Amino acid sequence: MTSEHDDSSALAADFIGRVMARHGLGDRWAFQALHSDARCYGLSAGALGRLYRDAALIINLHGGTLPLPEHAASGRLVYLETDPVQPQLEVFQNLPETIDFLDQHCAYFTFAENYGTAACTLPPTDLYEFRPTRQPVVLDWWENGAAPRDGRFTTIANWRQPWRDVSHDGRVYGWTKDDEFRRVIDLPAATSVCLELALANCGPDDEASLVDHGWRVRPARELSGDIDAYRGYIRGSRGEFTVAKEQNVAFRTGWFSDRSATYLAAGRPVIMQDTGFGEALNVERTVHLFEAAGASGLHLEDQELPKRCGHLAGKRLVEADAMASKIRAACAARRDPDFVILARTDARGTHGFDEAVRRAKLYLAAGADGIFPEALESAEEFAAFAQAMPGVCLLANMTEFGRSPYLDFAALTAMGYRIVLYPVTALRAALRAAETTLAEILNKGHQRDALPKMLSRAELYDLLDYAGHEERDRSYFR
Repeated sequence: MTSEHDDSSALAADFIGRVMARHGLGDRWAFQALHSDARCYGLSAGALGRLYRDAALIINLHGGTLPLPEHAASGRLVYLETDPVQPQLEVFQNLPETIDFLDQHCAYFTFAENYGTAACTLPPTDLYEFRPTRQPVVLDWWENGAAPRDGRFTTIANWRQPWRDVSHDGRVYGWTKDDEFRRVIDLPAATSVCLELALANCGPDDEASLVDHGWRVRPARELSGDIDAYRGYIRGSRGEFTVAKEQNVAFRTGWFSDRSATYLAAGRPVIMQDTGFGEALNVERTVHLFEAAGASGLHLEDQELPKRCGHLAGKRLVEADAMASKIRAACAARRDPDFVILARTDARGTHGFDEAVRRAKLYLAAGADGIFPEALESAEEFAAFAQAMPGVCLLANMTEFGRSPYLDFAALTAMGYRIVLYPVTALRAALRAAETTLAEILNKGHQRDALPKMLSRAELYDLLDYAGHEERDRSYFR
């Protein structure tokens, strides 16, 4: 629509008819203007009624249609939600209108891939089983060559949509993307890459502000009314840079955009605000990269970002079940059965000793090869932890000036620990030596008295295999 006087129903029907005709379905579609005069376009009202009666499935996409009696009477009406959060919160709040609406459906699907898991903070419900699903993309329609190396990072979006904010536990969560873009409005100044936004519902003041900050802006309507122009814009982009709505970010729903899925289908990378999507898949990739680099193992820890030293206060942990899911993903991803996966828990410092033991057992059940209990506070705790999991490969961290006592190899071995870390011991000693040496130079005006404490030139070259490097260098010129 370009004017409030446009016939939106006729425009929508024309668009649908042209798309369907391109794929041999010119006589197999219907659009009923339930938002207006209920007129039917395409199929007749009678034919549409028979189709409702005989269809194997009726999908209420986005939940955007208030079901008619003939929809619900079929017993085959499916709710396919593309924008989560508001319906789940309204169910949690026992909103009668939402419950009556959902009750008319026989099955429920959502793009919130994390809903119902420990990774998502939306309150779950026992009334409906929301099954996670993803946006379908016909890959053949998006095949394309390599992305232009000097091209734009783009996106197509609604700028301002202020009408679906929600409240939960005294906080308001927004549904409009302009709030999230403003968080990164200075980004163009930090990169030489061109960033372009194709926007709808963006007023002149907001557009001017974006341009002043280095963004390129164009109207989304130039693309949204023509599927070829839309597809060409995405395939002509170097990649996508975009944000997500605050609701999906804050509640960690795991939502992923259908538009972003088409960028990926076209072979274009997507840089998107984190909604919790693909957490387990990221662990898989990490394991693959570590194996490819020749590592013999890794440890995963249960802290939230931003991570803190395990011996400091102020840490926060992910839910134990979410951590267990990452361990399962890591174990499934490893190709080398000898690649070791250890699970670290920082629960002793945040929830107490018993919670550290509980989490360790959960992580072992998920497949971890061993446990790294961080910041145990006494020799008795080290012993008790080992007694709680006999036969398990345990790691002890003997960092200095932390919460743990300094235990020697013999004591730790007797308890059952098999790996000991001294993560910054050598660094601390080296920094102290550097400080002492520099102070000596400052005070004496020379370093002569420090020479006996240094590696000689010969010792240093031997350590670095300097002769071997020289020999290889000369060999290339023979």
